[in-house]
Amino acid sequence: METEKIKIALVDDHKIVRDGIKAMLMAYDEFVIAAETDDAESMLKIIDTLGTVVLILDLVLPGMDGNSFARQVAGNYPDIKILVLSSDISEQTILESVRAGVKGYISKDASTEEFIQAIKTIAGGEEYFGGKISGIIFKSYISKINGNNTKSDVAPAEQISQREKEVLEGFANGLSYKEIAAKLFISPRTVESHRNSIMEKLELNSLADLIKYAIKKGIIRL
Repeated sequence: METEKIKIALVDDHKIVRDGIKAMLMAYDEFVIAAETDDAESMLKIIDTLGTVVLILDLVLPGMDGNSFARQVAGNYPDIKILVLSSDISEQTILESVRAGVKGYISKDASTEEFIQAIKTIAGGEEYFGGKISGIIFKSYISKINGNNTKSDVAPAEQISQREKEVLEGFANGLSYKEIAAKLFISPRTVESHRNSIMEKLELNSLADLIKYAIKKGIIRL
């Protein structure tokens, strides 16, 4: 039985970028391009026909900006999962996209492997935030807990041990489990244990949850 292909839609005002993405995806049998437009308004005119699709979105568009478009789509079309592919990796822009309802965010200088992984992860119903994006969020969170945020509903810095902060800082710098382990002279399994402990203390399950938590609790403000 043939595996159902992952449908892709593209919104980017640069044809050369869309052509590059299409050429990249053509090397993989599991993808099919369902639609492409150079602005948000044009995509909205055909969006009812798309069904379940991963929509790859640039944020800088003529007319309606990417985050406004994402907010409208996420609120009305739950089967459309938005992956932002942007050269803008500023904290404010990333968090605006998360609040708009995107399911993933990666930098335009991400590797092909990461790009494909992001698409597959989102198509599978999970969220994906690239290595650089993860680093930005972790660094922002670390700065807040080290600043002893006094909000009563925010986990205080003392709940996060010094070793756990060091592990967080490793992720913030884009290090892998093995690289963090080598730097701290511990095993990769111990690194994973510390990460799980952090998430448990904050009652979170993933990096995406950490981002949402940080916004909801006022740890990170837009």
